[in-house]
Order: sequence, then structure tokens, then C-alpha cells
Amino acid sequence: MYEAGEEDVRWLFRKLANSFRSEFLNCNEEYDMRMLSRFCELLPALTKSQLRILRNTIYAVHGYKFKAADLSEIFNECEWYEIDRYFSENRFTEKERVYLTLIKQAEQIAK
Repeated sequence: MYEAGEEDVRWLFRKLANSFRSEFLNCNEEYDMRMLSRFCELLPALTKSQLRILRNTIYAVHGYKFKAADLSEIFNECEWYEIDRYFSENRFTEKERVYLTLIKQAEQIAK
């Protein structure tokens, strides 16, 4: 049986971050309600680790400089990630704030 190593897990988490960014964060306005509904259906199936990646993807999109080594490694390998020394949560869109709230709630009940 194949056992996933650290590099495999980082690869998977990068894929998760890239998919969340492209499928949910970059969708257009008329698509938002369907995507939000779909996102809510997916949340219960995700692990705490996966939810942590989704939550931090929003921060990465805005250029947050991660202190946690694992998050730095994951996002530094995403072609769209650029550190913004002027990072501010004030730049989050309303949609991103909704996703953050949902993810944080899911993290509280995830195993």
C-alpha cells in the first residue's frame, strides 16, 4: 500500500488551494449563490487540515506573509502567490468574508 509523504501532502494542499481560488473566489457575481450553496455542501466532508488550507488561501490571495512553515511552503509554490508587505484584512471582499466565516464554523466542528 502506498503511503503519502510530506511532499505528496503539500502537493495535494496546493491543488486544494488552487481549486478553491479558481472555482470559488474567482467566480462572477451571478454564479455566487450557486457556488456558495455548493461550497456549503462540501464543507462537512473536509478535514481540519483541508479547512485550514482553504481559510489561509484567502489570506494568500491578498499576499499575507505566513509565519507557519507548512503554509509558507504550500503557498510559495503557487504561481499566483505574492507577498504584499501592505497586507490588510480590510481588502477582503464581502464574498471572502462569508467564506471565512463558513470555514471557521466548519473548523470548530471538524474532526
